Amino acid sequence: MSYIHLTIEKCSQIEVLTKEGHSTRKIAALIKVHHSTVARELNRIPGNYSAIKAQAIANHKSSYKGSPLKLTIKLANHILTLLKQHWSPEQIVGAELSQSICFKTIYTWLHKGLLGGDETCLRRKGRGPKTLEKRGKFTVGRSIQERPVHIRNRHEFGHWELDTVVSSRGKSKACLGTFVERKTRFYAAIPMKDRTQESMFQAIK
Repeated sequence: MSYIHLTIEKCSQIEVLTKEGHSTRKIAALIKVHHSTVARELNRIPGNYSAIKAQAIANHKSSYKGSPLKLTIKLANHILTLLKQHWSPEQIVGAELSQSICFKTIYTWLHKGLLGGDETCLRRKGRGPKTLEKRGKFTVGRSIQERPVHIRNRHEFGHWELDTVVSSRGKSKACLGTFVERKTRFYAAIPMKDRTQESMFQAIK
């Protein structure tokens, strides 16, 4: 869905209805816009929403339209300060740098160390670009990419898929080894102490 620019009148209505405690969907229904437009507008202004502040930010953004933006020390410090205040790159671009850079550019600058900080500044800690898989891998048999067509079509019995399920919480390395027979869809899950081939063989025995 494309972004709809809200008028100062609708921004004022959002401010009043928000202070009255109405939900995002209720506000959207009352002012006749999509609820995602209201949610995006409220997220664009940190803290208590203000129509005057929203308009000032919109005017500030319009001054950047059509002009290329280069990373300067002042800009880098400003972005880094907002990141440390738990702004997301999407919020920074939406509130101040729209039409100048893409939020992905901020991620790129951050990953390359051009802002003077690292990924720990992000409110949501995501993977860096081209993150390598560091978990244990099974090398028993063929990978899915090398699977022959007749196996892919599930015409023969006896072809199994192996995988593991690991919780993302806690420090436990324990997991479940999952085994699926492709033709019958027979499924088995076996507890394993970790993601090693040795543990897998012990689980099968």
